[in-house]
Amino acid sequence: MVNVLCVKIGNKYSSVYVNNLLIMCKRNLTVPFKFFCYTDDSSNLHKDVCVIPFVDHKLDIIVHNKLFLFSYEVEQHLTDGPRLYFDLDLIIEKNVDFLLNYVCDDLTLIRSSWREEHKRGFPIFHHMLNSSCMVWKTNSLQKIWNHFISDPEFFSLKYHYGMDSFLSYECENIGINLAFFPERIFMSLQYGGVDFHEQMYYYKKHQKNFTRAHPHIRAQVSIVL
Repeated sequence: MVNVLCVKIGNKYSSVYVNNLLIMCKRNLTVPFKFFCYTDDSSNLHKDVCVIPFVDHKLDIIVHNKLFLFSYEVEQHLTDGPRLYFDLDLIIEKNVDFLLNYVCDDLTLIRSSWREEHKRGFPIFHHMLNSSCMVWKTNSLQKIWNHFISDPEFFSLKYHYGMDSFLSYECENIGINLAFFPERIFMSLQYGGVDFHEQMYYYKKHQKNFTRAHPHIRAQVSIVL
């Protein structure tokens, strides 16, 4: 049984986003799955959403609550089988059963190929990691949460833009490798396209937004962020 996970903390997203994600999963996942939402407000959620109650760790930044999915406490709510996580603001365009082929001993997530890559060394921006979709094995990554919660104030301050930079820089310190889905599965609607060099070439040549000018690119990808 696949455990599909999402997080709704605070008022940025309503229950509609959770219910829509459930519908997209029902349309685009043919493998048996159970749908979970870690949330502080379960009102108006679809009856098929299994609620994981919010645990208040007094974190100032909502995005770091997503790290709690790697905790022992959350594991107690889940079934055996892989974990598949989706952000609430993405659109699943077609079947995504194949994402489960990338479950491995590591944490598998998105490589942000639509961003310009910089030399690592400045934790806020210089990483190519996006955690909008992730897969991992049962009960395999609890030390991610344990590492974060060992000093949440420090990590929240150091990585105040979110957990992507935390994962990029801290996983290597605790012996967890990061793996990436293949290119051209995901597309960023905000930043344009699926490949930064493609985007810049087209923009410089035609002075047009790559994403709007190339709707066929969206037709090729499975998930739009």
